[in-house]
Amino acid sequence: MNEIFDAHMHFSLNASNPRQDLCDRMAQSGITKAMLILNRAEEKQLFEQDFSFFQKHSDQFRIAAILNVRDDSPLAFFENCARSGMPLFVKLHPRITDIQRADFPLICDYLALLQCRTVIIDCFAYGHHLENHIGMELGIELAQRFPQTNFVLAHAGGSRLLECMLCTRTLPNIFYDISLSCCYLYGASTHADMVQLLKFNASRTLFGSDYPDFLPAKAVENGLALADEAGLNDIQKAALFRENAERLYPAAR
Repeated sequence: MNEIFDAHMHFSLNASNPRQDLCDRMAQSGITKAMLILNRAEEKQLFEQDFSFFQKHSDQFRIAAILNVRDDSPLAFFENCARSGMPLFVKLHPRITDIQRADFPLICDYLALLQCRTVIIDCFAYGHHLENHIGMELGIELAQRFPQTNFVLAHAGGSRLLECMLCTRTLPNIFYDISLSCCYLYGASTHADMVQLLKFNASRTLFGSDYPDFLPAKAVENGLALADEAGLNDIQKAALFRENAERLYPAAR
């Protein structure tokens, strides 16, 4: 598979040079474009330190940053980057930022101000704080409120993948990335659900690795195996591994 777009990557904070490490991992795996997601303050700082590099290579890298409604100035980072000529995509992460149902209206207010073309929502139930396992519900709420905005459910629902696919199937502006799930849940019972997701939703699904949690090369291997199990043809594989992400995450101009 040539010219792969990894729709879900992070800096490895343990690397001596996180930016170079990211580039090396991409090159080793045949990944030519990537969505770099900044979930934490340390990741934002690394991005700011290498801002000129990412601005210069904006055709290769797309950047998304977490929106935390509990910050004193939730929009400041987005506004600063936009003023510097590099608008960001938005990431919502219920577990990391403690999003609960009562926060949905405030999130809608901020998204209306940001007017982002595509929003990424973490959708992987993990941990004992059940009140934060609402990625799917948040995606459904926002997709109906903002029908012109695309919403990507990161990790495609994890252990709730089949439920996630069926509950969101009627919303044309909801998409899925299989990062994390394609490695962490490969061979588990959810494996069969991932095959069904690709079989019926190849045009709405994006490949991703969730590096550094999993190596891109392994994610590519698993993604191709799942695509083969689903019976995808070359056109559908190109959509999964590149074209869907290019459509949802256009380069800044």
